[in-house]
Amino acid sequence: LTTPLGAAEVGLMLGLFVGLFSMCLLNSLLDRSIPMLQSMEIVQYWEQTHNGLIRTYEVELRPIRGGATTKSGISVTSLHELGDAAANYGGRYGVQLQKHGWLGLTWVAGIRPVEWREAHVPADLVEKSRLVTFKNPKDGLVYDLVPYIQTTEEGEMPLPPDLVGPASQVLAQLFQWVVVP
Repeated sequence: LTTPLGAAEVGLMLGLFVGLFSMCLLNSLLDRSIPMLQSMEIVQYWEQTHNGLIRTYEVELRPIRGGATTKSGISVTSLHELGDAAANYGGRYGVQLQKHGWLGLTWVAGIRPVEWREAHVPADLVEKSRLVTFKNPKDGLVYDLVPYIQTTEEGEMPLPPDLVGPASQVLAQLFQWVVVP
């Protein structure tokens, strides 16, 4: 036998929910910490429609240093960024932006793919340290490209060192180029 919940129990449950929601909201909105980049392999991502009305967007990630895959929800904007990166750069790698949180509760600020851009001519010292040179064996052309992570708040961030090699190999394979040491 079950008894219906009284006003006190409903009020307590509602209060706990509002309190937890407010704590999470304050933790993320007032957080001004610099994101930590955790290198990830993007295994797959998808959109799922439930009952023809509700859509969810999910991604499956594997830490670059090994370990089990994890699935998590993402925004539609992040889903499109992953799709664009896959079409333009082979997009198998990216980072999970983790922030410290205003209340000290670590949270995931987003998932961003590795992107590439042409190096400035002449490249400055910072850019030279991030530069990857590719050669097209068919025509001998050389391309100096810079890998980066585009963040919404901080602009462009360099790749973590453990991502440069794998991301370079994916781009070279996509365009049938060779990475120049």
